[in-house]
Amino acid sequence: MVKAVDLSSGEVIAIKIVESCHFGSSHSLQQEADILQSMPAHPNVIRFKFLKTFKKYILMGLEYCKDKTLLELIKQRTSRKPLLKETVS
Repeated sequence: MVKAVDLSSGEVIAIKIVESCHFGSSHSLQQEADILQSMPAHPNVIRFKFLKTFKKYILMGLEYCKDKTLLELIKQRTSRKPLLKETVS
């Protein structure tokens, strides 16, 4: 993921970049985009922005989260207790 600015809105967004040559990458990203688009707005769900396909890369634009990713929060845990809602929101 990379941090970028949407030039049309000035909004900071995240862009997921995947090489088109990866087997099934286009299909799996389209599925991910479809799922994100179908979900109702919720403060704990990343908003989907766009999906663009180029010859070498596929780009998915997503809402930018300025704090840690869920994976980073999980890795820093020292116990097996579930993450609190306040921790990830």
